Amino acid sequence: MPYRLLLPKAIEGLLVAGKAISATHDALPAIRMQSDLENLGGVAALAAALAVRSGVTPRDIEIEELQDRLIHEGILPASVRTRCLAPVHYSEEALRDLVDQIESEQPLYEYANMRMNEIYKGPIPFVEICSLGQKIVPFLVAALEKATGTRQIRLAQALAMLGSQAAVPILIERIMEQLQGAELPRRTADMMYVQLPPDHGAMPDVVYLLYSLAQTRDSRSIAVWQRVVDLMQPSEEDFIDTWLGLYYYVDAISQGAERLGDRGAIPVLEQLHRIPYLNSQMSTSTPQSDYFLERRAMLELVIARALARCGSRLGYEVLIQYVSDGRSLLAKQALQQLRIYSGQLLDKDAERLRIWLETERPYRQTHPLRLELDIEMNSESILRTCEEKKI
Repeated sequence: MPYRLLLPKAIEGLLVAGKAISATHDALPAIRMQSDLENLGGVAALAAALAVRSGVTPRDIEIEELQDRLIHEGILPASVRTRCLAPVHYSEEALRDLVDQIESEQPLYEYANMRMNEIYKGPIPFVEICSLGQKIVPFLVAALEKATGTRQIRLAQALAMLGSQAAVPILIERIMEQLQGAELPRRTADMMYVQLPPDHGAMPDVVYLLYSLAQTRDSRSIAVWQRVVDLMQPSEEDFIDTWLGLYYYVDAISQGAERLGDRGAIPVLEQLHRIPYLNSQMSTSTPQSDYFLERRAMLELVIARALARCGSRLGYEVLIQYVSDGRSLLAKQALQQLRIYSGQLLDKDAERLRIWLETERPYRQTHPLRLELDIEMNSESILRTCEEKKI
């Protein structure tokens, strides 16, 4: 973990610890465990004491001195003082070898299914492959043409992570094979430390494939989503069943539809939203004693986001309702999404938002999720609006 994740931008003399540290949602799962948080608290205290003794701000301490103390305490290995990070350049032969090493003997989630005191230090070929970008895609495609069984599925998942639609037919075939029954498949893997979903990725195996399919932005996915929704007849208890994993089914479909941004997905999403306990979950009261109600509301919100991105008026209407939600994170997310779709610095007044919806009719366009583009559009629109309003 870099020391700078404790240092807020443009604020001197302050160290931020705990889960408020600066990290993306992709990085946070690996550094939010109890031992990590405890060590970060200690690091913040040591850095603050070092800053006071040295007469400098926390940003200007001698990082090597802090590292030496952490090495002495056994928190860091001594190798951090001499390690040198450098880019790795793969030859074509090395890329082929890496593809040959892709995991096929055990599920990928087994890397995380470890006890608290276990540490895995070996290579993870799947992660390495997905980190190499488009240059490895031809080698994956060539291997996929010859592969069978689990190896074929794993290669397809890697291609999907890289946005390649070459993986789609194989993923769809395997998913539909598992959806032949009268009910949604349940989780069969015994995962440690499982709590209420969403938690620890303890999902039915088919849902991992649904999430992979979501990365491909392929309209052929819609038929798969329709099959999943047709199999959903949940009771209230089903949403907290850690073996059914209903939360993940809903989220995987919504994520795929967000990325696709296709009007053809609207009927499936509307059917999904009509399911009891997946609509009308907005609440103006806070706090709630049953925190899982918020998790159901999170699902309604992701469905609404997907609907809006696919050009559905209903999606916008639900998001506008959630701007007034008493649970601040849900309300902020709804408003942020509306700002992204509109390219405007909309305020949180629900009545004004409804007027905006009637006059601007933003649902006439679709907004497929492109994370980098979303960030750029949101930043530019806010800057433009601030300039116009002379903020």
